[in-house]
Amino acid sequence: MSPSFAPRLLMTLTLCQTCTELFGCPTGWPEYNKHCYFFGNDRKSWWDARLECASKGAHLASILDQREQDWLQSLKKGARAWIGLRRETTGRPWQWADATPFYYSAWNGGEPNNLGGKENCVEMWPLGHWNDFPCALNLKSYICKREYRSCFVTVACHYTPKN
Repeated sequence: MSPSFAPRLLMTLTLCQTCTELFGCPTGWPEYNKHCYFFGNDRKSWWDARLECASKGAHLASILDQREQDWLQSLKKGARAWIGLRRETTGRPWQWADATPFYYSAWNGGEPNNLGGKENCVEMWPLGHWNDFPCALNLKSYICKREYRSCFVTVACHYTPKN
């Protein structure tokens, strides 16, 4: 074993400790399908919730299929919550805040209805279905989502046989 092995091992263990602090899901962020989620309980407009998620290195949540929808609903604890779906203006297509293509939806019956002509953001209702709603009205809780960050550290061991 090379004499430099012990210091290299110590450095690797230190990096691994740092790695767990910088990568993976932060404490309190549950993980699902290689993504981390934060459930903000302080009430914000859609715009302020989007900024809060960005400050955490995340986006308002995009929901890509029924399994993810059900999983989020099981953790949301019944409150209305902003998700990352919005449209620029009435009549424009719906888009996710993280630029994920929009192909799955869980609209409540009769939604989106654009009541009042200004419902361009989307909230998840207590039972899980979605409702279009004005972006700046009614402060709500919110769901942030970011990719799970993997960290791989390798230790190179050098062995030189003695002749």
